[in-house]
This record gives sequence, structure tokens and C-alpha cells, in this order.
Amino acid sequence: MNVSVPRTTASQIVARAVPHPEAVVHPEAIRLVCFPHAGGGPTAYRGWPAGLAPHIELWNATMPGRGRRRGEPPARGWDQLVASFAAAIAAETPPPYALFGHSLGALVAFEVARCLTVAGVPPTHLFVSGRAAPGRREPSAVPPTDDELISYVDRCYGGIPAAVRAVPELMEHFVPLLRADLELAASYQFQPGPSLPVTMTALAGDRDPAAPAGGVSAWAGQAGAGFETHVFPGGHFFLHDQQQAVLRLVRRRLTATQRERHQDDRAV
Repeated sequence: MNVSVPRTTASQIVARAVPHPEAVVHPEAIRLVCFPHAGGGPTAYRGWPAGLAPHIELWNATMPGRGRRRGEPPARGWDQLVASFAAAIAAETPPPYALFGHSLGALVAFEVARCLTVAGVPPTHLFVSGRAAPGRREPSAVPPTDDELISYVDRCYGGIPAAVRAVPELMEHFVPLLRADLELAASYQFQPGPSLPVTMTALAGDRDPAAPAGGVSAWAGQAGAGFETHVFPGGHFFLHDQQQAVLRLVRRRLTATQRERHQDDRAV
């Protein structure tokens, strides 16, 4: 990892999401760093902290151009983006930690996991959701006009939230970020390498045209320490419609990961 970030900057890139002011974190809690979908910000997982506490502590990974990073231009390349996330997690997020990414966020989380693994601080688990494995999806050209872009998102991903559409000022801010994120996704070029030495869980929606279950299951080729796939009812944003079921899976999987880690520690 050849990028470092100041502590103040790291806390803008990754930050703990507090479920409520009186929240008490379990002393052996595992941190779950969550990466949003294209166009998404720190609120993408807003319903999760209370559903995971106290044994799992949610941390938000914020893409440039939104939230605490609103003053930054959107990301245009992968190397700097991945390195800055990895450096911020290494500096700011106490281990043990896991990563979760949905759609574009799945690719970002995967590349960050690779970077942290090379640096000697791999995550304990990686969740990839709503995204076909590298090499299983041809990059799509991003439509040139905003109207075409919105139609494309409606068709492939299930649309832009009504609350955003209803406010012109929000659309003016949101559409350029969405375009930049989709262009970033289209520019992704997978570089083959060793499988990750971590357990992985892939999540898919059974009616997701953007990430069919078969392509999502192909993430198994990147897992070097155990893999499972779970298919949920719904389209691309099944995470919202099936939130409680997804949170149950996350709790179960990370509880098992923690148990395995403790067993390994006792065996040493």
C-alpha cells in the first residue's frame, strides 16, 4: 500500500455509524465497513447500524463528492480510490473488520480487500452484493445525455429514488455523481491475481437484470478460504426490500467468522 492519508482525512473517508446516542459497543465487536452503490452516499446503509449492534459495528465508506467528502471531485480512476480507502481503513478502523459492498461498491470492496491483503492486514470476511464477478460482465457504455442516463438506470437498476426525483436541486447534484460512478464502473479492468485468503459471501436478487445470480455466484473463483452464495427475492436493490433477511445473514456469517477466529487463537 503506497498511499497514506492524514488522520483527519481518514475519518472523512471511513467513519463509524452510531445506531443511537446511547449505543454501547461490545468489547469484541467486529467492524463492518460498507461501500455504497453507484450514486450512493453515507446514508445507503442507514437502516443497518441498529440492526447489527452491539456485536457488529457499522462503518461507512464514503465515495468522493458526497457526505463529508462533498468538496472533492468524483473519482475518475481506480488506483488512487482503492489506495485511499485501504489507507483510511488501516488507519481508522480497529480490527477485526469485514467489508461489504453493493453493486459498484462490491467491486470497490473487493479491490480494497486485495490491497489490504497485500499490506498484511486482510479483512476477516468480504461480502459482495448485486454485482457479477470480474470477467462475468461486459462493461456498458454510459449514455451521453442525462435523460438517456436516467432511462438506463430505470431499466437496469430499478430507478432513482422518488425523493431525489422530486427535488430539482437534488437531481442537479445527484446525476453528475451517478454518471461519474457509472463511468468508473465501466472503466474497471480486472487484473488476475491470487484468490483472497478470506471467507466470502455473495448476495444476489432473483430478479436483478444487472447482476444475475449465476454471475454473482462466480465470485467463488476469488475466494480462497470459503464461499457461499445467497439469493434473495427482488431486483437490484433487494437489500432494501429484504433488509431484515440480509441483516440476519450478515449477523450469522460474522458471528461464525468471529467464532472461527477465536478457535484459531486458542489453537496457537
